[in-house]
Amino acid sequence: MPLMNFIAKSLPAISAAWLNAVDALKFTVFADATTKAAARAALTSDAPMAIGEGGTGGTTAATARAALGAAEDVNLVHLTGTETISGAKTYSGLITMSGKSIIEANASIAADATTMNPWSLGNYVTLTGAAVTFTNMAAAPQAGAEAELYMNAAHVWTDGAVFEVDGAANWTAEAGDRVLLRAKSTTVFTVHPRKKTGAPVAVPTASQGASVVLLGSYTPGGAIVFIVIGSSAGGGAGNIRIDWTAYDRYEIELDNISPASNPVNLLIQYYQDGGTTPLSATYSYASAAADSNTGTLSIASARGASSIVIAINATDIAHNAAGYSGILTITKPALTTNNKILKFSGAAGDDANVADLQDISGSGFYYGNTAAINGLKIFFSAGQLASGSVYVRGYKKS
Repeated sequence: MPLMNFIAKSLPAISAAWLNAVDALKFTVFADATTKAAARAALTSDAPMAIGEGGTGGTTAATARAALGAAEDVNLVHLTGTETISGAKTYSGLITMSGKSIIEANASIAADATTMNPWSLGNYVTLTGAAVTFTNMAAAPQAGAEAELYMNAAHVWTDGAVFEVDGAANWTAEAGDRVLLRAKSTTVFTVHPRKKTGAPVAVPTASQGASVVLLGSYTPGGAIVFIVIGSSAGGGAGNIRIDWTAYDRYEIELDNISPASNPVNLLIQYYQDGGTTPLSATYSYASAAADSNTGTLSIASARGASSIVIAINATDIAHNAAGYSGILTITKPALTTNNKILKFSGAAGDDANVADLQDISGSGFYYGNTAAINGLKIFFSAGQLASGSVYVRGYKKS
């Protein structure tokens, strides 16, 4: 409202100047306030009280927060409610969950032999791309970092200064296996493989001065033509992929490998290309089968054969074989200076006569050249493999 125009009168009247000043104070400074709260609001509307005098230093929430150095509310983490927190955070205190879970993220990362970084996108990592041999990777953010990696291919983890692999030996994955990776330091990592089958991965035991590691296993889901134990570095697609250069001796355990047809011999061929095309000529072999029922001994041998033959006495086993069980061994297949001898020791049975058994032993080799062997093909002389399991182990001298 307009200021009133006071007229000076003779004493004892109050001076017009003083009354005009009071009127200006009431309407201009206090905005015609009639309460203490309204008066305080009028006094701070244009010139807020300084922080040093107990004020906020601002006339709006935004200017007050800026003056006080406080974060905007949307950038604060509150004690209750659902919120999204972005950016890297470092917690120096203990985090204790009470009745709730921490849900981790999944990431897809291209496998790389030396530069892969599994630490920044999620704690569960699915690898993509072709199989590689890991020898190094990106530094971890700190010791104790952990990630679980899903193997999409036959990746090889190289045991050494960077990766401390369970079993103290290189490990070759199958698609579907997993690896728990932990940072021992920012540049040294422990590698803990887990098989998709649930079978033990590494069994570091001492036996006659050697250590043995389970490299892989395979159980057909139905009748198949053959089993290939191929090379992780080869071009073939095998049922089991392993590193054929890391061990002194390889042991292939046959657990009741049974044919789908009448009694047939067990055959083995070598690969020199990792598992694509088997060698199909210039083998020598000899095997013997002793029958528990008749006591007869059957001998089979040949040179220039198309495969190594582990032969049964089909006359004494007249029905479908209950399965071959035994051990195939081959020593130093990566050498290029000699023929690689394969030995078999085991037995075969008769599913129609549970008392009938044949004890079988045999050996053979490929003599077409002395190049390294990096795969085996296991099959029958006729028909398919109906059932059974194969386990591959590697032996190293201590």
